[in-house]
Amino acid sequence: MEALGESQFAAIDTEFPGFFYHTSFAAGARNRYRDLQYNVNITKVIQLGLSFFYDDGRHRSWQINFRDFDLSSPSDWRREDSIDLLKRSGIDFTRARREGVDAAVFSRLLKTNNWMQRRKPLWVIHGMYDMGYLVKLLMQAPLPQTLPQFIRLISQCMGRVVDVKHLSTELGESRHGLVHLSESLGVTVHGGAAHQAGTDSLLTGIVYSKMAEKLCGREKLLEGVLWGFENKRIPVPTETQPNSAGMKSARCSRQ
Repeated sequence: MEALGESQFAAIDTEFPGFFYHTSFAAGARNRYRDLQYNVNITKVIQLGLSFFYDDGRHRSWQINFRDFDLSSPSDWRREDSIDLLKRSGIDFTRARREGVDAAVFSRLLKTNNWMQRRKPLWVIHGMYDMGYLVKLLMQAPLPQTLPQFIRLISQCMGRVVDVKHLSTELGESRHGLVHLSESLGVTVHGGAAHQAGTDSLLTGIVYSKMAEKLCGREKLLEGVLWGFENKRIPVPTETQPNSAGMKSARCSRQ
């Protein structure tokens, strides 16, 4: 909780057992949310990565392995190709089942520490699924039926949010995958494995920093908009409004 309160922004990533409804690129917001809700609600989060970034350039990362997903249980939905990818990335499902964190205990711990009332940093994500799994994890409940309800929950749970997938469109990128964006920006992370939540959350945060340098302040105008839900801006609760005097501006680099 100390890391949360002191950080300027925090990047998140989740790993999960795959998609069952695949959304058309041309789908509207309503259909996108329908698929998001279905996929998140029928599956269990496997990992959560949290990377906190500070004004002085430091960052701290955590990776939380959850024990709830049981590879031996037919009732725990998964796509085998997704599981194979996570195994190749180094995720040990047997160890996670034995030693991992119970998701309900994690949620209760956050509530005990007054998560909802605490000052929160800007949350940086790469796409709507990370936010969907995090909201489900925090609330310990299925995602709501409608997109407006989901947007209100994000506002209540998280406060300020920025999506690097949405920022990438402002920079003229036609491909929005995290690997492509990091390569385009010349970003690398040493010492971690791709498709593990801790490494990918760190990469997401560094990508955001590089994008903020290029956008020269415009990134603040793009807060609250998730890629694919561009017409549904997330309202920012009054208590989490940014204090411009206390925020360190990113160094501008126009190209």
